[in-house]
Amino acid sequence: LSLHDALPILSIFEEYAKANNKSLSELIREIIIEHIEDEYDKKIFDEYEDDKRQGKLKIYSHEEVWKELGL
Repeated sequence: LSLHDALPILSIFEEYAKANNKSLSELIREIIIEHIEDEYDKKIFDEYEDDKRQGKLKIYSHEEVWKELGL
């Protein structure tokens, strides 16, 4: 990405930051953190789905949980 290509995007970010009473650096930091959190959540979910598919998990119904807890 060249600087010339980034200028229109930067302008959009600046306008969005201003409209939301944030600095540009604060907005970019929030976007990056959100993206990292989303990727992490997807990774954890994918691992869970893989473990479930491979039969590595024991899944309990709510009735089984209540019984186990004596409720």
